[in-house]
Amino acid sequence: MEDTASRSLPPSEGYTGLRPGIGLFPAQKTMIDWGARRVRTLLASFMGSGKTLASLVLAFLKMRASGQQNPRCMVVCDRALFDGWRKNFGYFMPGVFKPIFVYTNQLSRSDPIFEKSLSNPYFNVIVVAYTTLRVAHQKYDSGIGDVSSILFEQEYAVLIADEAQRVKNPATKVHVAVRSVRARDCIFLSGTPVENRYEELRGVLECMGLCQEDAHVLPDGTRCCSGYGHQFVGNKWKWKRMFDMRGLELSLRK
Repeated sequence: MEDTASRSLPPSEGYTGLRPGIGLFPAQKTMIDWGARRVRTLLASFMGSGKTLASLVLAFLKMRASGQQNPRCMVVCDRALFDGWRKNFGYFMPGVFKPIFVYTNQLSRSDPIFEKSLSNPYFNVIVVAYTTLRVAHQKYDSGIGDVSSILFEQEYAVLIADEAQRVKNPATKVHVAVRSVRARDCIFLSGTPVENRYEELRGVLECMGLCQEDAHVLPDGTRCCSGYGHQFVGNKWKWKRMFDMRGLELSLRK
């Protein structure tokens, strides 16, 4: 994945897709304008700050600029959030996103109609629960070619991970499954990226590919993550203690 910190994408102002009358708050514009010019964006702000709408706009911009003939997006979230995402697609950007939802029981039976629908480019968003993706990855890793293969073999323009603290532990199968999704870009959302220890934030960043051995290293030895696109919007004083805007603080570096 290329470093596109200086990539020029259409600005958030003036794009099409939002329902008439839907406006953006300044914090949402900050999230969008920052993330639209970078890959691997982490939006870590408090609940109710508008991360979901910002992520939809970002996904729209990134899919449009991907260069793919039929760009697709994968949304990974908790099963309990399916209805919320379904409503958000239709309310905020009607007609733009055409989602198909994947349930765990669909992985255990042969359903040619569903598999054909999952491969149909008309559905430009695939929504799957963390637990379902974990099961699918186990089957795919075992060489079982069914719905699991469809999920992991195609390349997505963007991956959205809601409640991204679910991948804070690199040793879990959920973390491995999410990290195995082939996506040109990713948008991770979390209101609590640090629940107990700072190392949990490192786990989220590792899942995004921000703490790899080949990450960009500045001349002074600092491992630069901001160049790969993560940005924190919200309680900036709190994040400033953890990040120096060039990369991870010493306590989080390898």
